[in-house]
Amino acid sequence: MNEFSTASVYETTRCVSNIELCDNTAFIHNSLQNPMEAKEANLKFGKGPEGLLPAVVQDVKTQKVLAVGFMSRKAFKATIKSGEVMFFSVRSNSLETASSNPAVPVRFVSAHTDSDNRSILLKATVDGPIGRAGEGTRFGEENRQEGQLFNLERYVSKRKSKPSKRSSTSRLLARGTTQIAKKLGEEAVELVIEAMKDDPELFKGEAADLLYHLVVLCGSKDIDFEDVLVALSQRRR
Repeated sequence: MNEFSTASVYETTRCVSNIELCDNTAFIHNSLQNPMEAKEANLKFGKGPEGLLPAVVQDVKTQKVLAVGFMSRKAFKATIKSGEVMFFSVRSNSLETASSNPAVPVRFVSAHTDSDNRSILLKATVDGPIGRAGEGTRFGEENRQEGQLFNLERYVSKRKSKPSKRSSTSRLLARGTTQIAKKLGEEAVELVIEAMKDDPELFKGEAADLLYHLVVLCGSKDIDFEDVLVALSQRRR
């Protein structure tokens, strides 16, 4: 086996945040999306019989790390050609899929290298759990977006499908989309009023109320908040 070992993979991923990997400056966005570019990419696969490089697979939507493995040049080319992320298995001395669940492939989106061309970041999509025991990732984690707004979105979805008389969110949802929209408008006016004053804490509270009602309104209309963020990203100047 060449200079890359399990320790190399550990070192590659140790300093990389689970949800901020795509923004890590250690990775430069050298697009390797077609076979000709991949052939000319100058990836330093090493001098061993397989010339392995550590590869990190990240869900393009949730930003979760799905899996980590080794890639040989053959595995890299197979990934580009088939559209499914493939690793090289040192144990079996053959190619294997990045998913531990045969029913859910890890579909290749793009590949990027670090500044030394000695490790690979693969962006991918999945349609279900890829862990051996049904976990979302091969690290035993749920493969979902994190953050206050997404947690709130999941709570709203739960209250929509399973209402509770003790939940103010359930009561708000029961009023219907029109009434939720009116409430959102009221919160917007209250935020504008606080913006004209000099009380940061009250302003932050009204801003939070506005966001809460916006997420509830999206839930009422069956609109994923991620789609709203995608629309927002397209408006950046």
